[in-house]
Amino acid sequence: MNRQIPAVSIIIPMYNAEKYIGECLDSILAQTFQDFEVIVVDDCSTDNSRAVVESYLPKFARGGGEKLSLLRTEKNSGGGGFPRNIGLRLAVGQYVFFVDSDDAITSTALEELYSVAKKFDADVVHCERYYKAEGETVTTNKNFLKISALRDIEFVTKPTLMSNDLVSRIKKFISYEFVWGTYSNFFRRKLIAENNLEFPKCIYGEDLVFAMYALCLAKNIVQVPTVCYVYRARQYSATNQNTITLEYVMNSRVDFIFSAIDILNKFMDKFDFFKQNPNYKYSVFDFLIKEHGDLIRIIYSQIPAPIFDKIIINKFPKITDTPSLTAFLFSRMNIFNVQLNRQGALIQQMNAHIQKQNEVIRQLQAQLKK
Repeated sequence: MNRQIPAVSIIIPMYNAEKYIGECLDSILAQTFQDFEVIVVDDCSTDNSRAVVESYLPKFARGGGEKLSLLRTEKNSGGGGFPRNIGLRLAVGQYVFFVDSDDAITSTALEELYSVAKKFDADVVHCERYYKAEGETVTTNKNFLKISALRDIEFVTKPTLMSNDLVSRIKKFISYEFVWGTYSNFFRRKLIAENNLEFPKCIYGEDLVFAMYALCLAKNIVQVPTVCYVYRARQYSATNQNTITLEYVMNSRVDFIFSAIDILNKFMDKFDFFKQNPNYKYSVFDFLIKEHGDLIRIIYSQIPAPIFDKIIINKFPKITDTPSLTAFLFSRMNIFNVQLNRQGALIQQMNAHIQKQNEVIRQLQAQLKK
């Protein structure tokens, strides 16, 4: 295949997306900026997803060249990280943009992101907000889309360089001011290639780990007011899943917490900053556990106790193989105990104060009776 070096490589992991992948590819065909390649990595779909993508091959070949590639994993990985890694190995663009197979992008997305990236010599262009679309059909008409964000903050009104200070970046990350989803970040491929960055092989949270890599390694991160990604809000509720599915989700979340802490610990230990300021490393771990622990707590109330006990028994022996997780949990347990002791001391002080107040009241009542 004759491939020229494009400005942008768009990587799309796909699994059973026959109802959505056409709209995704249509939104890419409609781009005002056409210097791109598209790499779709099928994670062993069991529906007609591949056939839909194959029907788009002639459309992406118009005007010369072959802009669309379709690959297939050897077996289903269960998540988006592994297919993205395959796409990264094939990508040759100056920048990389990850798009999920059930989402879409606005017609000016690549033009806006690439122009900012070149102007600021950016390693990462970060979009603070995105469009949220609900329903089976996604439109890229901005008049019918709802702008969303992870939290209500003071958004930038023009392209703005993020501070190189890691303290500032970590604080943004753990306070949801930096969107870690791959859909919100436009990456320089050289940053990924030179640092051998890969998504961890897990079902959930792989984009969170990848975002931490970028935050720590990127020289220039530009925050932009651009809203260009259309995220399809597909219905999912733990309450309507059966016990086996809940157990699978629980196992996957716990597995991610175990592996992610170990992966990030090894990564952050390469930086003098984290060696000298370990509290910031632990703040990332706290955030990670809270982010995935909230869902675990929801599932906990829906899984029968014997099954939940079995999950915990099966999982926690693994802690011996993850010393960083052991150290983290030990330190957090000690901090928790210190907090309990402080609260206990405060309660004792309050009880003593109440007893004194009661004694004063009794004395006043006695005086009134005389």
